[in-house]
Amino acid sequence: MPGLRKFDEYVYNSTPSNFCGQKLYQILDSFAAALQMHLADEIVWILSLSKYKQLDLAAIDIQYSMYVKAHSSRIRLFPYILTNHDLTYEGGIHSWWPMGNKLRNLFLRYVCTQWNRGAWRYSTCTLGGKPKRLQGIKLDKLEVSVRR
Repeated sequence: MPGLRKFDEYVYNSTPSNFCGQKLYQILDSFAAALQMHLADEIVWILSLSKYKQLDLAAIDIQYSMYVKAHSSRIRLFPYILTNHDLTYEGGIHSWWPMGNKLRNLFLRYVCTQWNRGAWRYSTCTLGGKPKRLQGIKLDKLEVSVRR
């Protein structure tokens, strides 16, 4: 998807002085419909795999997660996941993650997020895992965009 590549390039090459929210909206709009269709189709496709009883989806998931870990930047992946992990979601039933002791969790949330920390202010949760008001979103602009 060229639009997604353009998004990635814009986000990682923008600086506070040359960042333009309107430009980002334009890039997102260029592939939003295709991405929405892809994600909806993906659910149907994954559910259709249930007819293959010999297919071990859990093993595939483990193998894929190992691939992602081996090929991802830890200073981008972990902070991204942690700063978008809502510990209160569904009554907090997912708050056990990441597993480990309290010191390890504090290290992951508050030390590992120091690299690229400017980016994490746009995450959906605080470093402590609580939902927060999203930065950079102006509701009046969002309503105009939704009405299009």
